[in-house]
Amino acid sequence: MMQPRSDELNYEEQAVVDPDLCVSCGICVGACPTATPFRKASALSPGIDLPDLSAALLRIQLEEACAGLRGHTRTVVLGCKGSPSLQELADHETAVVNIRCMAHLPPPFIDFILSRNLADGIFLAGCKGGDCDYRLGMEWCSQRISRERDPQLRKRIDTRRVAQGWEPATAGLAQPARALSALRKQLLCLEGEPAGPRAESESARSWWKSLPVRVIAYGLFAITASAFSAWPAFSLIKPGQAIVSLSFSHAGQRVEECKRLSQEELNKLPPNMRKPSNCPRERLPVQVEFRVDGETVYQQVRPPSGVWNDGESTVYARIPVYAGTHHLFIGLNDSGTDNKFDYELAAEVELKPEQHVVVEFDSDARQFIFR
Repeated sequence: MMQPRSDELNYEEQAVVDPDLCVSCGICVGACPTATPFRKASALSPGIDLPDLSAALLRIQLEEACAGLRGHTRTVVLGCKGSPSLQELADHETAVVNIRCMAHLPPPFIDFILSRNLADGIFLAGCKGGDCDYRLGMEWCSQRISRERDPQLRKRIDTRRVAQGWEPATAGLAQPARALSALRKQLLCLEGEPAGPRAESESARSWWKSLPVRVIAYGLFAITASAFSAWPAFSLIKPGQAIVSLSFSHAGQRVEECKRLSQEELNKLPPNMRKPSNCPRERLPVQVEFRVDGETVYQQVRPPSGVWNDGESTVYARIPVYAGTHHLFIGLNDSGTDNKFDYELAAEVELKPEQHVVVEFDSDARQFIFR
């Protein structure tokens, strides 16, 4: 649930788990985009986790269970709390691993099993009779695999290698063993096709068959491109003109000043969140003005980038100027104060015909440059 913040950090609300309401289904783990087993450089610690079956422990169980599999249809069977007994399915070609709910399994784990060649197929057993113990577990799992709900299974994974025991293709089979057998028959049909992302999208035979068509198409494209590259003649600027480009990014000042936290305030925070200052993310827009010989030819207020308005403001403009000596001026305001430029540069610049001058902002030196 969402509650008002208790740590005085940014944003008005924070996610909180109520232990009196939590049923330990793990669906929240499956919905967490940071619960990915591919993380190796740092500890696998997602934003939310089950204390007795963490994402890191699940990865270890899967790797250990699949280590001894052999055969052409190596399969991982994943059972949930409401699944029938599945241990009898375990053999040299089948690994059985238990999770809390089908939606407890983050889609990246399916990607991990197949792309790392731990197995050739995955059978998700689901609850008996298709009636989920946790109400929406199997439905949400199906939507993630079919890429209709976040986090989605990556498109590089062939969903024909993933059987869902509650789906129409297998739901009518009375026993998990029969459903598993049906999956193995399908895997045999797919034998030779790679399970993971390292495969090419076409077979070598198909590529060679289509080679003549490709050669003709590429040839026609090259002829067309050559013709249009030379005709009709086109110029970006008029004779006797030069180009001045404004091209730079700069972050405005923060909307509010950073607040220095006292030691007492820091002690109230979790150890991993103890930063000496609490700084708001949002930035001010920047105002840019460019003049040629005292005449304003560009004037814009550029908003900050990012979902939270915390990124840099980007300025890009191409301004044609007739050749000759001109007085150029660039001014930038990033503090929101009126009638004041925080950074500016004025200079006499000799422009030659077809010359290109770029106005940049040196972030280290905190100054403009005519280059």
